[in-house]
Amino acid sequence: MTDTYEELIPLPHMSDYIGGEFMTPMNLTAEEVSEGTGIPLHEIRALLADDAEITPEISEKLGRFFGVSAMLFYDIQQDLLARKQQNYYSPRLKVNAELEYA
Repeated sequence: MTDTYEELIPLPHMSDYIGGEFMTPMNLTAEEVSEGTGIPLHEIRALLADDAEITPEISEKLGRFFGVSAMLFYDIQQDLLARKQQNYYSPRLKVNAELEYA
């Protein structure tokens, strides 16, 4: 049985960052974030449900609202996507490398 990296250490989701690192400590609701950022409430809810991706525009609005870098949320999302892709391909690359040198 081979464990993938993701099975051993689950990747976080954007909702973990937005909700867990910002909204919960600041005791903010989705409605308050929507009102403060100008991002429609349905988009905030989709982000918190991991059903939407962060665009540079959304990242800028969230960054301004939370007082962090304008691209912080976009950069985090891109990092998570890259790690997810790496986890997807790594076991396959290892298998292919073993076959090639066998």
